[in-house]
Amino acid sequence: MSSEIIWLRHTHENRNDLLRFGLMKMHLEGRIFYTEKPIHFATLYGFSDKVAQSSHKGLSFLVLRKGRTMKRIIVDSEDSFIFTSEHIKECDLYFCSGYNIDFFENRQFPECLKWQNENDLNWYRQKVKIKIDTLGEHFNRVKKFVPIGPEMTLKIKRNFVQQRFFNIRNRIYFSLRQKTRWYHNYEQFDIRYKFLKLLRDEPLLHDITLYDSPWGWPRHRVNLHKKLAELACSGYAINSFLKKGEYKISDGSINDVSLHKVELPMITGMKIVNYEKMLASSRVGVFATGFHWGWRNIMMLALMVGIPVITDRLLLTPYFDMRGFVIFENEDHSWLPIKTHLDKIDEEQWFEYKHQNQQYYDSVMAPEAVAEYFLNELND
Repeated sequence: MSSEIIWLRHTHENRNDLLRFGLMKMHLEGRIFYTEKPIHFATLYGFSDKVAQSSHKGLSFLVLRKGRTMKRIIVDSEDSFIFTSEHIKECDLYFCSGYNIDFFENRQFPECLKWQNENDLNWYRQKVKIKIDTLGEHFNRVKKFVPIGPEMTLKIKRNFVQQRFFNIRNRIYFSLRQKTRWYHNYEQFDIRYKFLKLLRDEPLLHDITLYDSPWGWPRHRVNLHKKLAELACSGYAINSFLKKGEYKISDGSINDVSLHKVELPMITGMKIVNYEKMLASSRVGVFATGFHWGWRNIMMLALMVGIPVITDRLLLTPYFDMRGFVIFENEDHSWLPIKTHLDKIDEEQWFEYKHQNQQYYDSVMAPEAVAEYFLNELND
């Protein structure tokens, strides 16, 4: 008996498009029956009015039906475990991209990055305590998931005639494919994913390319861009851009008044006109920890195209072992190890690392692999 998966759609869940794409593929292969309904249908499957009447950042609500079995599922790709949703109380399984072992398994504050001080962490300590006290009894429902994957949205600019043709075409699909009204989304995902895989063929042209914002402990990101500028002065092919603003005072990630003296944007090297393509042509990807220790979707794109990555020590744990990728974890507030890693990666080593990362990515993060893991956990 095949499984039926119902995805209750709303407007703020594109971070889970990799899973969505994988489930669509499974449907078209005849392995499952996959359908989508608006979020306001959620109450029909046992979710609350609060779920049905809202859009939920990073959260997706799904239902599994198989025979007499029905399971309510939440997929959480919010920035971090500290945003674990109160809706965990309403589901049978809770897949969490921001899975942290200390938080979910040991019910304690995680081991943070060595350079973070109490000013950086006080807000987080309070949030973690509240979450554990109020939701900890439901943590047995939580499953590891995948990092926030590369952006899957296909950005197409159409003129009036093209848009009219596209709308008519979609209506034809709707009439012919009553069971798969999401098919036009599938086609766009397919085009976007094929484009991303073509980036694997880009030649080695740069050492580092980074387009960045000061979100998440801005002092640390400023230090990173200072180091990149220093390396550029030493002859390395560095292209970096740290844009203005976008940090938040309330979360405790900015407490150093000296930051207000930093002139932004900080620009080094060539103008970044096609970030994805220039990144794919870089010797290494360098990424500071994400907002609230969350995943950087651009980091996963770097691993998808294959380039090795330098990043702050990861506090999050996916369902697979991240050590299958070539990743160099950093604990240094001044980013001193970057030069050491760059100097060890010649072109031959670069191609070896790319091959390893691409193969591993396809085995654990391809849409089919994500959907396979998801379905296996549902049927366990």
